[in-house]
Amino acid sequence: MVGSRLLAQPETDPTLRDGRFAPPSSKELMTQLDSLLTFAVGQDSVPIRNQANYMAIRTLIQILNEPSNYSLDFDSISTLSVLDAPDQTFRLFTWVVPQEPGNWRHFGCVLTHEKKPRIIGLIDQSDQYLDRNDTSFGSKAWYGQIYYAIVPKTQKYSGQTCYTLLGYDHHEPFSRRKMIDFLWFDDAGDVHFGAPLLETEEKDYYRYWIEFSSEASAAMRYDEELQTIVFDYLAPRNPRNKGLYFDYVPDGTFDAFLFRKKGWEFRADVDARLKRIKGEARRTK
Repeated sequence: MVGSRLLAQPETDPTLRDGRFAPPSSKELMTQLDSLLTFAVGQDSVPIRNQANYMAIRTLIQILNEPSNYSLDFDSISTLSVLDAPDQTFRLFTWVVPQEPGNWRHFGCVLTHEKKPRIIGLIDQSDQYLDRNDTSFGSKAWYGQIYYAIVPKTQKYSGQTCYTLLGYDHHEPFSRRKMIDFLWFDDAGDVHFGAPLLETEEKDYYRYWIEFSSEASAAMRYDEELQTIVFDYLAPRNPRNKGLYFDYVPDGTFDAFLFRKKGWEFRADVDARLKRIKGEARRTK
C-alpha cells in the first residue's frame, strides 16, 4: 500500500509560491530522488522496485538538465555512486536495482561538462557479454557495474584521453566481480568502455576482473605511492574447485597493474605493506 501511494504521485510536485505553481527546487528533487532510489532498492516487489527506479531516472534527468546543478553534491544519497573525472570533463553516475532473487540490473549515465552538457544513458547488457574482455562497448552495450573510483591517471587510446575505472559487479548469485575498466570518448563525443591497456604476458585486456565467492570480500584499489592498481590474488578454498569462482577467496597475496604512459603493466606478488614491487614475476589469470 505504501508503495502504491508513492508511485501514484506525479513526477514533480509543483508548489504554490506567490499565488503561482512553481516547479520543485533542486533540493526538493534531490529528496524525491533519494526516496525513489530507496524504494527501488528496498521494496520486496520487483514491479514496484522497477517502477520506482523508472521514476528515479526521470527525476535524475530533471536535476541534471539544469546546468547550474552540474556540481551538485549527491553524497547524501547512499544508493547512488557519483564520480568526477580527474580533469572535471564529466561526472559518472551508477546504481543497482535488485531483480529476482540472485539477479541485479545496473543503471548509469555520464554527464559531460560542456557548454551544453549532455546526459548519456548507459544500458546494461552485461548478461550478453559476461566474459568479454577483448573489446570496447558503447553506451548501449554497457558492461553494467557500480563504479567506486576513477584513477587520477589518464592514458591515450585511439588518440583520445582514456580514464581508468574501478567497479563492482554483483554478477551472479554465488560470485561477485571487481573490475578494471576504461572510459573514453570518440571524435563524435560518444562514450565507450574498454581499451587494450592492461598488459599481461598472455594478452592485452580491454577490462580485467577478479571473481570471488559472494560470501567473501576482495580488495581492488589504486595505490598513489606505488602508482599501481593493487588487488587480492584469489584461490579456491577447496583445490578441487579450480575454476569454480563461487569458492574463490583471497589467499593473502596481491597482484597489481603498474601505471605506464602507454598502458598498465601486470605484476605478480606485490608487497603492498612494504610499498614495493618484487622482481619481474608474472602470473596470468
